[in-house]
Amino acid sequence: MQQNFIQVNKKNLKSLGPTEAIVLGFLMKQYERYTESGEKNGGWVQASVINIQEFTNFSKYHQKKAINKLKECGLIETKFGSPTDQRYVKINDVKLLNFLGGI
Repeated sequence: MQQNFIQVNKKNLKSLGPTEAIVLGFLMKQYERYTESGEKNGGWVQASVINIQEFTNFSKYHQKKAINKLKECGLIETKFGSPTDQRYVKINDVKLLNFLGGI
């Protein structure tokens, strides 16, 4: 049941906007799922357009806009793997904690 929910931090919602906060919540859930399964991969998690769209219903355009804002804030990094449509994201834990005020 828990896999049907995305946690959204209220501060992120106010500071970043709803789309960005939801995308960040999804990315954090992906990271949690990867680490629980034992996959470390240097903190990089798969975040394809299709995966994000399945969970959030955000179009490719809205995803790109949200991810770019999260990158500008320094909260995430992105890279592309093979095949080229495979996007990987790494959450910057230190910056995220600082952004949230150290909680």
